[in-house]
Amino acid sequence: MEKFKILSGLLSFLATIISIIVSLFSRLEYLQFQLWKSVDVIIFEWFINISLFFLIQIIVGAIIFGISFFQCIEIIKINNQAHEAKNQPKELLDYKYYAKVRHPMTTRFFLIVFSFLFMLSSLIAIPLIFLFALIFTLISLYEEKKILLPVFGDKYREYMKRVRNRFFTGKLKILITFLFCFIIFGAIFIL
Repeated sequence: MEKFKILSGLLSFLATIISIIVSLFSRLEYLQFQLWKSVDVIIFEWFINISLFFLIQIIVGAIIFGISFFQCIEIIKINNQAHEAKNQPKELLDYKYYAKVRHPMTTRFFLIVFSFLFMLSSLIAIPLIFLFALIFTLISLYEEKKILLPVFGDKYREYMKRVRNRFFTGKLKILITFLFCFIIFGAIFIL
């Protein structure tokens, strides 16, 4: 178990570093779409300009990315133990992450994508966030209707009543809303 956590942590750290590097290089490519362009302050110049708002977005995005990636690996391990085969659950998970939200893996996938798009600090992120939110919502609705309800029936209906949050807890809803508003305000100052 300890080796799994260490390996998961290293993998999460590596993925986070890669996402930061990709975000830095994307800044070179999409200069015209940078958020906060008209009010941002350059902190230091490197092969790209590192500005205050970009640095904030990189730090916050990297923290959320790393934590979500690590949690996603944990959830995958929990999920694998509860499935006989692909999309054939043998037990209803209602503990740990599943005691708070009904689709914690989908939530973590969304947080990984959202935090990466947040790190890009680009106007391009806004429509992509909506697209991924729609895709993940449709996948989860399908999973509930076509897989979980037919397999677990009334047991799953009781679980749905007990765990009302499909994706996000109250704190995560506030965080996502705040970060999305940060992106929207950055888009206002793009000119």
